[in-house]
Amino acid sequence: HTIAATPGVIPAAAYAKEQKIFVLTGYRNVVKETMAFMLSRDYQPFILLTDEKFRPLKLQYLKDAAQVEAVCINNNQIWLSQESSRVDNARFWYFGTIDQMLRP
Repeated sequence: HTIAATPGVIPAAAYAKEQKIFVLTGYRNVVKETMAFMLSRDYQPFILLTDEKFRPLKLQYLKDAAQVEAVCINNNQIWLSQESSRVDNARFWYFGTIDQMLRP
């Protein structure tokens, strides 16, 4: 499935049953943008919320993150993890809630 608002690859997704929202996470397509990535070393990680038909609801870039590879939803809370890379260490952290992300 293709989502027009996706600014890169999506290695992970989770479904929030209560809100009926998909939470997707990823980073720029470093294969297609090899030179830009090599110059900047910026993965441009993001989190994207969509409805059940994968229509984008909210896109947010993740500052201070790198190769984000996993997302978990627990009681409306969003948890993320990233791989170890030359840019940053592996880590697991609490991002916030779905409700907070959906606020204007």
